[in-house]
Amino acid sequence: MTTPADFFRSLRLDYPDTNFLRGDQSAFVLRFQQDIDTPGSVNSQLHSSMGGDGSVDHYSAPFTGNGFLKTGGDIIPEYRAKQVNMRDGAEMWEVLDDGTQRLFAVWRRGEWIPVG
Repeated sequence: MTTPADFFRSLRLDYPDTNFLRGDQSAFVLRFQQDIDTPGSVNSQLHSSMGGDGSVDHYSAPFTGNGFLKTGGDIIPEYRAKQVNMRDGAEMWEVLDDGTQRLFAVWRRGEWIPVG
C-alpha cells in the first residue's frame, strides 16, 4: 500500500459512516513502538463467537470478526490500539496520492512536534 487510494481499498475504509473518501489526496500513517510495560493495548478485532469481548459484535461488513480484513485477495490483520503510550521518536508520515511520503511530525514528551 503506497497511496491513500490503496489504503482506502485495502483497509476497507468504505464502511458505513466512514470519515474517509475514495479520492482523498493524502493520508497520515503513524509509525511507533509501545513499551510493553506501559498501560494500553493493541488487540485483534474479534467477534464474541471468535473469543472477543462483544464490544464489536455490532460492526457490519467489511468487518469479519475473525481478526482479518475482508479485502480482495489480500489477508490483512486488523487491530485496535487503546490508550497506547508511544515512545519518544514515534513518527507521523503524510502519504500523498502520488505515493510520496513526507515526515510530518515526531512525538516528543507527550506532543507532536511538526517537522520542516
